[in-house]
Amino acid sequence: MAIPLQDLRTLGQALQDTRLWWTLCFIGEDQSEKLDALLEDIREEIYDQTGNGRKILSGYSYWGLIPALEWKKACDDPFYRVMKRSLEGFGRYWPGLLGHLDQPCHYVSLGIGTGVKDNTILHGLRHANSDLFFFPVDMSSELLRIGVKESLRNLQIAKSRVLPVQIDFAFKANLLDFGKLLFGVIGDEPALFSLLGNTLANFDEDLTLLQNIRLLIRDQDRLLIELATTDSLAPEAVVRAANEYRNSSRFRKFAISQLCQVSDLPANPMSVHFASEREGERALKVKAFFRNDNPGPIRIAPPFGQPINFEPGNTIRLYLTRKYTDAGIAELLRRAGFEPAVVSNFDPPPMDEAQWNFNLRLLLLKGGESSPPPVVRD
Repeated sequence: MAIPLQDLRTLGQALQDTRLWWTLCFIGEDQSEKLDALLEDIREEIYDQTGNGRKILSGYSYWGLIPALEWKKACDDPFYRVMKRSLEGFGRYWPGLLGHLDQPCHYVSLGIGTGVKDNTILHGLRHANSDLFFFPVDMSSELLRIGVKESLRNLQIAKSRVLPVQIDFAFKANLLDFGKLLFGVIGDEPALFSLLGNTLANFDEDLTLLQNIRLLIRDQDRLLIELATTDSLAPEAVVRAANEYRNSSRFRKFAISQLCQVSDLPANPMSVHFASEREGERALKVKAFFRNDNPGPIRIAPPFGQPINFEPGNTIRLYLTRKYTDAGIAELLRRAGFEPAVVSNFDPPPMDEAQWNFNLRLLLLKGGESSPPPVVRD
């Protein structure tokens, strides 16, 4: 059974009756420590011309008001083709997976994004469970604010049942602490977790992240995951994978926005370069990076500490993503301890675009029978 939440309900009702659009939010991390960690990665004394040295890790790409707003703009760009297909296709394929949920569920969104897909999911889940709890989780409290507002559009859900959580879920300890909060609220009732928008592909250690999420998934829970796919690892496909991002000016502005937010660097989207490579048999990896294209060194001044000397040709990786092969997805799921309950492939793009397909896939996952049980039982 869920724990009593009468005080939270009273507070939620009080907020419901006011003019402002309030958002209750659990802030799980010291934001000054997050900034220090970000600057430490940028200060790394590494020289690399291909985005493999200094870097901005995945969660930081959206952290702060400016990146959150630029991400929202990028998602609306028709030339950001991966996102365009994802947003257009999700509403068609989600209902087919919804019917495979065995019980009414609460909802946990890992990486809320703009909230458009969560709105679609919540509409479906509310039919079976009008008293569901909604836990949007993100490293960026600003993106939580944007995403929660959109996810609740045209929905009557009490504010006391919408509990945003600010944590960097790349860390195992953060996920386990969140699990204690989550299961302390919903008890033994089932939850649907989601990791949408190819978010898994943004993490250097994508397998580790999926293994850590598995630690929260009980027998009654499910994980909805969306992945970008490729049916080819040919050199031509490698080049085209980077071009999908290179052609979006709004994505370029988003990619460099975090670096500009924490430094005096001019916001020049043309300083964003792209490179792609084959990652074994599992995926095509795409990197967006800033490069000093000046003939001489530049100095980047962060909000505190010493300026960063940046040599000509040196890079800072701004964003990482992947397109997975069928074999890569199967291996990820096997090693993380998941098995598909149901899989839905998006409609393939027109074949005249190329001799291979870049596509998207929705998978509803459950814990594999041979995998270890979840560690969170509180």
